[in-house]
Amino acid sequence: MENNEIVKSIEKEFDTIFEVFDEIIDICPNELWNKKCSGFTFWHQLVHAFSGTFFWLREEKPSFDEGINGKNVVTELDAEYFDKKMILKEYYSKEIVKEICNETKELYKKWFYNKNDEWLKKPHYNKTTNFETTLGQIRHLMYHIGHCEAIYRENNIKTGEYK
Repeated sequence: MENNEIVKSIEKEFDTIFEVFDEIIDICPNELWNKKCSGFTFWHQLVHAFSGTFFWLREEKPSFDEGINGKNVVTELDAEYFDKKMILKEYYSKEIVKEICNETKELYKKWFYNKNDEWLKKPHYNKTTNFETTLGQIRHLMYHIGHCEAIYRENNIKTGEYK
């Protein structure tokens, strides 16, 4: 027995989460994509959600300065409130955000690759266990899915009918 039942179950949850993100990106109307909604530009919320996964689901501690897979983008949603120099100066198209989404999928697949349930108990570089770090990302990603869906409901866009 491989002892990876829990790991496989959690990975399946990530698969579902990213199916939802794919759909959120696909159904977003162009007029909403670059619009500030509930305080944040719609696409930036997605990039922010993916950046957390990029940062935390790694074996080694990365730097926040490295961006997302070499893409230099402001990932903090409140950055402009802390430092006016960090205001978004460019906008990312659906294609670029979809690329970041796909790169994030590759990263979480690597995170779970060849892992077993005992690995979940081991410490992560941030002084929590791999299990706690992984659950933190699920919470973070689901929060942003809910936020995007709330924006869709406010704009009369039907949600919740994902593939």
